[in-house]
Amino acid sequence: MFQKIFPQQVLFETGSPEDLCGELYPEEAASIQKATKKRQKEFTSTRLLAKKLLKQYHVDHFPILMGDHREPLWPEHLCGTISHCPLLCAVAVAEKKHFRSLGCDIEIIDRVDYKIHTHICQDKEWDWITLLPLEEQQKYFALIFSAKECFFKWQFPLSHHWLNFKDTFITIDVKNQQFTIQITASNFPHNETNLCATGQFKFTDKLVLTGIAK
Repeated sequence: MFQKIFPQQVLFETGSPEDLCGELYPEEAASIQKATKKRQKEFTSTRLLAKKLLKQYHVDHFPILMGDHREPLWPEHLCGTISHCPLLCAVAVAEKKHFRSLGCDIEIIDRVDYKIHTHICQDKEWDWITLLPLEEQQKYFALIFSAKECFFKWQFPLSHHWLNFKDTFITIDVKNQQFTIQITASNFPHNETNLCATGQFKFTDKLVLTGIAK
């Protein structure tokens, strides 16, 4: 369903949090022992997917822990990205000789609250949304939200700086299911390596998934 979201050099797996069962590494389990049951289930699901992908790179017994900003920490020669929602979990991993970083995000379309658009969209982005047929507006607003989250995950390992939603501007190619995001914040310490990225998106009836590999 989502396999073409990333180039062929990226290993990518999805699964339902309800269906994925297995044991965490002790270090992983310790890192979420105070989390809610829902959070523990989604965390466990993503780590099981990550373990499966890492084995394809001959990496065993490598717990995926969280950094100071809750970002997943990968083996030095690999880059990866994780996303989850109550319906689906996703993990992507690639060698750094192919890509400097990866980003992925999953959102349940009707749970992305339309009312927060003033915090998410620049004026021109919102103008684009309002020109769409009414029945398409929620779907593409969820896409903008997801794509920006995806971009944040992609750029953070490169810059180690946070972005706000309105620090970026997105253009969407509906026909080719692509988006391009540009950092527009004047005070962001960007350079040519993390200024802009193009990604892919896919819809299902309930979900939007976005991915960046660059």
